[in-house]
Amino acid sequence: MADVELFLNTYGEEGIYHPKTGNPRRILMVIDRNVPTPIVEVVAGMRVQANIHVANRETDKDDDDYGGIGSAEFDSGGDKVSFPLRLGRESQTRPIIGLLEQDDEMLTLEVG
Repeated sequence: MADVELFLNTYGEEGIYHPKTGNPRRILMVIDRNVPTPIVEVVAGMRVQANIHVANRETDKDDDDYGGIGSAEFDSGGDKVSFPLRLGRESQTRPIIGLLEQDDEMLTLEVG
């Protein structure tokens, strides 16, 4: 977990995880903004989404320790995250629409 902590503490930004059930909590996430994604319904259509990288662990703490999102608690049918889609802008709350990658230490999630 030390490599994940170093990665998140070096490159991460604070955001809020809103689980479908449970209380929102602060997390650190590395955000890939402006990921072009095809719109299936529109020929040659593209939309911009984001991918986030978070620690693969649950926490109910809301103190100086940032938690993550545990793979067992993740629900793509209702979980959301809040973060600024553009640097320097206000945070927006967006749905988490998919799990792209996972291992024992980190999740990569697609945000709509």
